[in-house]
Amino acid sequence: MWTQLWSGLGGKLADRWVAVSGPALVFWLGGVAAYAVGNGLAPLVRLVDRLSRAALPAQLIWVAVALAAVHASALAVDRCALPVLRLLEGYWPAWLAKVTGDRVADLHRRAVAEQAEWQLLAAVPDRSPEQTRRMVRLDELRRRRPPVDRLLPTRLGNRMLAAEDAPRVRYGLDAVVVWGHLWLVLPEATRTELTAARTAVNRAVAGVIWSALFPLFACWTLWAVPVGIAAVLLIERLWLPVLVDRYAVLVQAAFDLHRFALYRAARWKLPAGPAEELDRGPALTAFLYRGEAPAGLQYQHET
Repeated sequence: MWTQLWSGLGGKLADRWVAVSGPALVFWLGGVAAYAVGNGLAPLVRLVDRLSRAALPAQLIWVAVALAAVHASALAVDRCALPVLRLLEGYWPAWLAKVTGDRVADLHRRAVAEQAEWQLLAAVPDRSPEQTRRMVRLDELRRRRPPVDRLLPTRLGNRMLAAEDAPRVRYGLDAVVVWGHLWLVLPEATRTELTAARTAVNRAVAGVIWSALFPLFACWTLWAVPVGIAAVLLIERLWLPVLVDRYAVLVQAAFDLHRFALYRAARWKLPAGPAEELDRGPALTAFLYRGEAPAGLQYQHET
């Protein structure tokens, strides 16, 4: 029994270590490869030979130190994932205000032009297949960005902000304020999907960080620079937007399908229709955020 217990515990720890430290291990193995390219295999062969001739306790200590160092670097990068994601979303420091303003102004002009084009296409009675495809594309672009007065300078930020703004526009709920409350009443399956999607986003951001650090190995081989830059562009331009879009869709779906659970949990009467919901949404947000209750509020207790 104890053997099975420790075996199962060891398997879970190994899985956890691989999940957290896998990208870090790839990074450091890439560093070893860069060292081999710049200095040849002979130094590595000598090191491996020296370790193989050492006593077993010494070998275990060296392996443990190496694994601990890999894990520590993985944890350090994971702690940086959220600040880096904020930068990728377009929440840039004040000294980049000019760049931010120019980028937002350009996106604003593009959004206004695309909205005008969509309205023109919507007025066409007999649209061609090309016009229909263009209209669908424009509608998709509009869905992935917030109102034009709240644009951020990056498409990742605009996609995330669009997901945060949708509950306010549709239901009067401030997603940032009520998200913690909604999370507690979501079904377990929904929370599992959201957690998996957000974890995938964080890991992709960690991949961006590791790739950006890879050019440090240029001290051994200049190939580390193009490899690192290529990996950053691949993850940031192709992989990360897909993951962010999936997470944003799930956040919006959580509000679309489960927002009334907030009313029930707070013992508020459910709104009778969309117009009433737009009136009650801000009041429920203020109630959950500040404890401000509208005059005459009566709780709806379950019987």
